Amino acid sequence: MRSSDWKRIVKPLLDDDWVLESRFVHLSPIGWVLHGVLWEASASGPGFYLWLLQMPLMVPTDVIDLSWSDRHGGSSRIYDEADESTGAAVAEAMNIVRAAAQKMTGFVGPPGGADNVRMQEARGYGLLLVGNPGGAFEVLGRVSRYQAKYPWEKELVVRAARMRSLIENDQVQEVLDHLNAWRTESLAALGIDAR
Repeated sequence: MRSSDWKRIVKPLLDDDWVLESRFVHLSPIGWVLHGVLWEASASGPGFYLWLLQMPLMVPTDVIDLSWSDRHGGSSRIYDEADESTGAAVAEAMNIVRAAAQKMTGFVGPPGGADNVRMQEARGYGLLLVGNPGGAFEVLGRVSRYQAKYPWEKELVVRAARMRSLIENDQVQEVLDHLNAWRTESLAALGIDAR
């Protein structure tokens, strides 16, 4: 699917709460979590998948990470940009995302309970954001003890250990300042206006 096809499908569905990007729409204003609906080309043939996008922004990133997201209609449901029912499916996905975003008070974990070191780092920061520095300290401790092999893992472990140390020394505001800076940097790296 081309960006022009996406625009044709989604533009009639937009209201003041949504911002159109080339591959997705997202709710605005953006908080600690990016909420939206994203299309992804299907490798198995024509058509595309729809993702209910949910992505934490309190960790540094320069890519859209679908680890916290689910495919709309199930993991194998493919949509056709020429099918008239596709607009209704996108509208349904947008309604689901809006409702989920309104219920969310903070970001503490991925769907289904799946965990890895990256998700644990985000979970630790999410716990801090919802006022649980003790929980954040404990989760970031697990992250900082992770046996990193790759450079990106080593960066993550060092970052988590540093934030954990700040929490331990009652410098929670400094951690929050870092999280806010990472959010701003992540949005800029993704080319998203932080409105």
